[in-house]
Amino acid sequence: MQHDQQPTAPPPNPTGHSSLPARLGLNHGRYHGELIKIGSVLHAIRDLAQARGWQIDLLPVRPGVELLALRRAVPRPARRIYLSAGIHGDEPASSEALIAWAERHASRLARLPLLLFPALNPWGLLQNARTDADGLDLNRLFHRDDHAVISAVKRVVAPHRFALALM
Repeated sequence: MQHDQQPTAPPPNPTGHSSLPARLGLNHGRYHGELIKIGSVLHAIRDLAQARGWQIDLLPVRPGVELLALRRAVPRPARRIYLSAGIHGDEPASSEALIAWAERHASRLARLPLLLFPALNPWGLLQNARTDADGLDLNRLFHRDDHAVISAVKRVVAPHRFALALM
């Protein structure tokens, strides 16, 4: 900055609360940050799950796109734990964090009745898009049964009761 220029004021805080930080405004229209290579990440988590004896379900949701569901078989659990990530493809940190957490705690998780969906929107993660290939926000569709991803999740989840669900 030159000496004769005044510093620019920060953008107004859209929340109206002066104690909350203002948004930086860096991701207008879509996420512009670091991406993950979801194909290789999902391949690595499948290898880890297989090595640890998890049940792996690949659910076709559209041509060339499969939804990965991982289940830990624990004898007759009364309730399971449901964890999912990656519902918005332009928010890759949730998938990366869930997978890193599962790798780090694999031996502990082997004793828990888990159901994991590490990438609910694989197309969106590949395309860095919040929505699916049809432009739909999956997080707003769970009231419907006619969407391939939502219907696949519901089929896998239906026979189980959950003590905890984190999405």
